[in-house]
Amino acid sequence: MKRFMIIFLILMSFESIAQISSEDSTKIYPSYENEIITWAEEDPVFPSGDSAMVGFIKRNLVYPQESVELGQEGIVYVQFDIDKEGYLSNFRVLKGISKLLDDEALRVVKLFPKKWNPYKFAGEYRSTSFTVPINFILRNEQD
Repeated sequence: MKRFMIIFLILMSFESIAQISSEDSTKIYPSYENEIITWAEEDPVFPSGDSAMVGFIKRNLVYPQESVELGQEGIVYVQFDIDKEGYLSNFRVLKGISKLLDDEALRVVKLFPKKWNPYKFAGEYRSTSFTVPINFILRNEQD
């Protein structure tokens, strides 16, 4: 009898799992309507793709002369929000190097096209944050 009860409980567990998985998948996801989601199944995309974004940064980035003279280099991380229509806002430096380099990285990112392909989650467009690393690398004149 004990053995029968254990098998019965195991079978009932499987039946419950099957019922959950057959429900409408939209009921499984919690509501994220008013939240900014910080991870993405499918990242938002710069118009024309990532290589276009890299080219945009290279064309617009100006290494501040004072930073060159001071030997300042590294990566500035700039973050911004993308709403569910793909519009950018709330630009900020997450991790910087110096005021000059941080300001230049922020200036370039604020020049990005104001409309991107937005993030999609659970079949719907959602707001999210996006972080862009801006590299400042000093090169030897011999390179």
